[in-house]
Amino acid sequence: MPALSYALNHYQRMAVQTANPLRQITALYDGAVHFLNQAKAALEAKDIAAKSEATNRALDIISYLRGILDFEQGGEIAHNLERLYDYMTTRMLQASARLEVAPYEEVIGLLTALRESWEQLSQHYERDERAAPGSRTRPPEKPLLICTA
Repeated sequence: MPALSYALNHYQRMAVQTANPLRQITALYDGAVHFLNQAKAALEAKDIAAKSEATNRALDIISYLRGILDFEQGGEIAHNLERLYDYMTTRMLQASARLEVAPYEEVIGLLTALRESWEQLSQHYERDERAAPGSRTRPPEKPLLICTA
């Protein structure tokens, strides 16, 4: 079984590394949602250590997303995302400290909505690229020019 687990982890790493930048952002949102769901489940099971670990992993992802924002190119959108990431961070910390599920659920909803938007944008760019390879509508190296990833 360890060999299968290693192979799956390797495949996932390769898939993320070769994905277009927009897909990488959606993968980060997926990861944050995954860890927040783990935090909720751990909280409900009264496993405080697991809740804290999962919350910290989600916080790390949000911190990374905030850190790759490009304020020069992204302008108001980047600033709005920064404020939203700050709000999510506050709500996750409140959920963890107060041992409440509702703030986790709120952040999961916000992340899911953002993820859907990035996914639609990624599909749009991929569709345009298939129609006209090398066209100007290819995914930017800096997604939407609001991120430096």
